[in-house]
Amino acid sequence: MASFEAAHAKLINEMKEHENMPIYESVLDYLMRQAENAAAADLIMDSQKTVKGAVDHMTAVARKKARGGSYAMTDDEGFKIIDKYYGFGAQALAESSKKQAAKRLDIDFDDL
Repeated sequence: MASFEAAHAKLINEMKEHENMPIYESVLDYLMRQAENAAAADLIMDSQKTVKGAVDHMTAVARKKARGGSYAMTDDEGFKIIDKYYGFGAQALAESSKKQAAKRLDIDFDDL
C-alpha cells in the first residue's frame, strides 16, 4: 500500500510544471484529499496517471460535450471525471478501507 506521504510527494512533483494554473491547483487539492485513503494513494502512485493526464482527460470529455465551442461543468462533474481517470470507484475504495480496518484490528493475543 502506498502511503499518504508518497502520494503527496508525487503530486507535488508533478505540479512543478503547472504552478499558478488554477485548474491544476484545483485538481491537486482534490487529489491530495483523496490520497488520505490508502487505496486512492495506491492509484495516485500509478506512474501512468498524472495530474496533467487528469486535466487532459477532463478537457477531452468537455470537448465532446461542447456546444458552440464551449462547455462548462460543475466541480462535481469534473471530479467524477478525475475519479474515473484514476479508477477511484466508490465501491472499490470502500472495500479497500474495510480491508485496511480489518488488518489494523487483527490482533494476535499471543504476541501480547
